[in-house]
Amino acid sequence: MAVSNPNRFPRLPLLALIGLMAAGCAGTRVDDDSPQSPEVTGQDMDRTRPLHVVRAGETLWSIAWRYQVDVDDLANWNGLANPDLIIVGQSLFLAPGLPSSAGEPISAQSAAQPSQAWQWPVRGPVVSAYGASASTGKGIGIGGDIGADVRAAGAGQVVYAGDGLAAYGNLIIIKHDEMYLSAYGQNDRLLVGDGDWVGTGQLIAKMGLGPERQPHVHFEIRRYGVPVDPLSLLPATARAP
Repeated sequence: MAVSNPNRFPRLPLLALIGLMAAGCAGTRVDDDSPQSPEVTGQDMDRTRPLHVVRAGETLWSIAWRYQVDVDDLANWNGLANPDLIIVGQSLFLAPGLPSSAGEPISAQSAAQPSQAWQWPVRGPVVSAYGASASTGKGIGIGGDIGADVRAAGAGQVVYAGDGLAAYGNLIIIKHDEMYLSAYGQNDRLLVGDGDWVGTGQLIAKMGLGPERQPHVHFEIRRYGVPVDPLSLLPATARAP
């Protein structure tokens, strides 16, 4: 059973956004072998929606991150009254069911959201470009030295700290607001845990080795669960906390 801090989910109103992981993360799909009908029913729709079966150690946040979907959407699609409680073997829908007239479109929601101020998480050069690694989705690699300080790119709450997503190594995910998440992978040591609140520039981890055995941190920013190029949001004039 994966149970996380109930204080991590102070709200659950954000609905609407889907995007599956670019490589190696397809969910289990249940095929509908029944004859085709000219009318698609709710039951037919459920049978063709992609699924993920919960494994030991997973949380709703790690599953949402794996498939590049918004965690609130994932909870809504599965009718989870308590998103902090999922159980091993439980099947989760990774896409919405029949269209609903309720809810505001994401584009309209985002227009009202304030912008997030960002800072560079580590001192060092960009050693891998946005999207260069298929296994870790979309992000950049920032080089440095083993054990170098990794700092929060913005203030927020740690919603995941662990090594359950193998391609990311020791990973931290921070929720900044209703719109943005940031992630810091390939760490040697994690200095914060699930549910911790961190300030901009706060020390959260120590740099480790990436897949090429070179020191770097894998850094991502996601907007409503979808990756964006961090270089489009980070300040161009300063790469140090």
